[in-house]
Amino acid sequence: MRSIAFFALSLFCSIPIAFSLVACGSSDNAASGPAPDPDAGPAEIGESLTILALVQEAPPIDASPLANGTLVFDKPGGERVELPIGADGLVTVTGIDWSLGKAALSIFGPDTEVSSLVELDKAAISQLVSSEPENSASIKRDLTWFTVRSLAGPKLRGGVANAQGEYLTVTATSGASTYQGDPSSYELMLFPNKPASLVLLDWSGPETQTVSARGVEQAFHRWLRLDQPAITEDTTRDLDLATATPLTPTKVKATIKITGGAAGPLGGSSTAYAFVQSRTWNRSLFVGAATKTDVSADGTAFDVDFEFAKLDDVMPLTTYSITLADGASTRLTLGEWPTDGFVAEGMLTPPVVVEATRSRTEPFALEGVPDDADAQILLTRTTAKKKDWIIRVPKGNKSARVPPLDGALSAAVGKPTIGSIASLVDFDGASRSYRRSAASRSFKVK
Repeated sequence: MRSIAFFALSLFCSIPIAFSLVACGSSDNAASGPAPDPDAGPAEIGESLTILALVQEAPPIDASPLANGTLVFDKPGGERVELPIGADGLVTVTGIDWSLGKAALSIFGPDTEVSSLVELDKAAISQLVSSEPENSASIKRDLTWFTVRSLAGPKLRGGVANAQGEYLTVTATSGASTYQGDPSSYELMLFPNKPASLVLLDWSGPETQTVSARGVEQAFHRWLRLDQPAITEDTTRDLDLATATPLTPTKVKATIKITGGAAGPLGGSSTAYAFVQSRTWNRSLFVGAATKTDVSADGTAFDVDFEFAKLDDVMPLTTYSITLADGASTRLTLGEWPTDGFVAEGMLTPPVVVEATRSRTEPFALEGVPDDADAQILLTRTTAKKKDWIIRVPKGNKSARVPPLDGALSAAVGKPTIGSIASLVDFDGASRSYRRSAASRSFKVK
């Protein structure tokens, strides 16, 4: 039997870019602040930047001030400052001399991701994409703001009875993680104090391979839904699938065009897939996927059989993907349900990474990232209780230097050992995601 892992989230495409740096003021302008203190030391020369740090939480995609967080700011010229973020989410950096070069900032909290913004100069600050949270009316427009994602939440776990297939997928409308694996038990993280619906897929792989070596096929036995009350701490709940509410799936067919054709950069021995998630910040709710994909006879496209559970209270994100033999991938993501006969085309060529191993202390080449694309470097943790590190790069940069790993930043991240580089194009404000994205193959970091 061929086992197929059909549902996997890549961080590069599940991260909404949600920041807007637009306001800098001069700290040596007496008219902009109180009268100078004659007993104080010499005035700090340069400009100031006030940031409202926000944390994105459960759906609806809302944001609240990030309390007890940390800002690490690498000023032009190399000076680093580590500043606590106030209970109101506010933090101010002073003495920024933009004539000395570029800056970098990193923000994180006790229970959030670590997110950095690099290659910052005054021109870059004015061009950055902004994805406003749904409660953006509460955001002070005269302040710079920067959003990171919450990683906290209680766990829901338990046994499972009456599964029909060899695999089970459990996700939630207010979930911070997913479960996929053996159908006898499950565990996933929910957001606290928020009721949810559990969405379950009971499924199997085929007994024999019925498509080509570049295709996949799997059997979806049933989609199910269970109501889940809000929890505030780790909770045990056993699930009986015989008592869950069945969902009637919709089935459609689609085509994924191979950019450049069979002999192009996305051809060769590539494979394809498609899936549907929620429009929440981590896209943890899973409601659809391809039951069958295979390359066309002429090698220029993939044919897709799609099945999904259309829920009225879910804002969908449908993704069509192509994965290359070296692990690089490219995606087209749309804020809508799959439609019969849809043709996914215009997929990006992934960024090029030549080195199998590279140093963090040297600039990362952004080879193959289009001029109109935002770039993202993902460095993955391997140390227990440390965090992945997401490094965002504004448009037009052909290389990016990662901030030095020391002090508070090192304590949060640890020592990442795996990296990848992504291109992000066509930001869609309604769905808060990039329509086109592509990630390089993974490389080791030293």
